[in-house]
Amino acid sequence: MSELPRDLPVAASPLANAPFDLDAVAAVLERFIAGEKEKALRAALTAYPPLLDGYAITLKFDNELLLAKVKGTHPALLARFKQELGNDHVTLQFVIYDEQQDPSPVKRLYTAREKFDHFVALNPAVQDLSDCFGLEIL
Repeated sequence: MSELPRDLPVAASPLANAPFDLDAVAAVLERFIAGEKEKALRAALTAYPPLLDGYAITLKFDNELLLAKVKGTHPALLARFKQELGNDHVTLQFVIYDEQQDPSPVKRLYTAREKFDHFVALNPAVQDLSDCFGLEIL
């Protein structure tokens, strides 16, 4: 049996470098969330829209607890981004949302009235349905 020479160069496979935008990132994230079974993880991943800076994708979370829960998905989520975006240069960062540093804070809806008003603004038919069925939102 003859041994293979050890000094031969190894052919490196070329890295995928397809262009992508924020809409493509959001679409991949939505598909990942749709396949996720844990509600807390789905809620954490949908709380803030993803940010894109070059190849760096940043996801924001409200607190350390959610951040710790999501960190376990980092390898799977990064692999999904790389595969579906067709780009091996993608990096993924998780950060905690900081109101003082964010110039465009997301309006959080807490009460039933705030949520109802938000949906009426999106689709006035919601108000018509509420009136039709005599629903009261407190």
